Amino acid sequence: MYCAAEIADSDLSLEHVIPLFLGGAYAPDRFKLPLACRSCNNNLGLFVDAAFEKDWIVGNNLAHLARESLSLQGGHATTGVPLTCMGLSDLLPPGMQEGEVCESWLGPHGEQVYLIRQSDDRLYWYSGGNPITAKQKTSRAYFQFSENSHKDARLIWLSFRDAFEGKKVRKIIVTQVEGADPASIGFVEPDKLDRDRAEYFSAECVNSKVRHNKIPVNVQFDTRFLGKLALGVSLATFGASFLETPYCAELRKLALSDLSPRYRLDNQVGRVGVAT
Repeated sequence: MYCAAEIADSDLSLEHVIPLFLGGAYAPDRFKLPLACRSCNNNLGLFVDAAFEKDWIVGNNLAHLARESLSLQGGHATTGVPLTCMGLSDLLPPGMQEGEVCESWLGPHGEQVYLIRQSDDRLYWYSGGNPITAKQKTSRAYFQFSENSHKDARLIWLSFRDAFEGKKVRKIIVTQVEGADPASIGFVEPDKLDRDRAEYFSAECVNSKVRHNKIPVNVQFDTRFLGKLALGVSLATFGASFLETPYCAELRKLALSDLSPRYRLDNQVGRVGVAT
């Protein structure tokens, strides 16, 4: 459906026309098409769907919707909620390596989390970094409670548990915890570098009330995604005859177009700094 190649049935895979992160698993079956070759499915999932999902605006709106639809039982949360990405921090903790960035995140009650991860110039606007790199290279994340965390300690606990799920992240609790074991939700004992960074983050958060973060923005982040979505919805609605139309050919070009330099703004325009 995307590359128009002759593919054996055994090499076709199921394509959710409406992506899973937008509820595609619950869409009518006509929007679940076994018509994508595995190569297109994998590549478009990373470079088109994820390029839309991991954009700062979209990702934070999805996090907001998760909070709005939070499931409560007896007045208490039964699941965690996603953290909110606040962009690239201006903090420079000890031991930063070349090619690493410090990314700032917030928990549901203002908890501060600093993720030290590999940067990626090609996918510079992806909150949390390149999804492939995040599964292969270990990052470190430092979690701090806020003065409001006590309002729903269970929600914070579950949110901390689920943070950066599926990524190779070494999670460190910076503040003290009593009555519970952070190791039970994936946290590890800090080493010397972690202790130095924990001291640094604690001092910075006490001494400064304002941070100047940078939010990487690619203004074309949605272009390929909308072309891909239009192609899939049209095929599901009008049937196989749609694949022979000139409109389908144009949508294929758009969905499969490379992220060439003409789609990117230069650093001075494409990366926006904001005070948070």
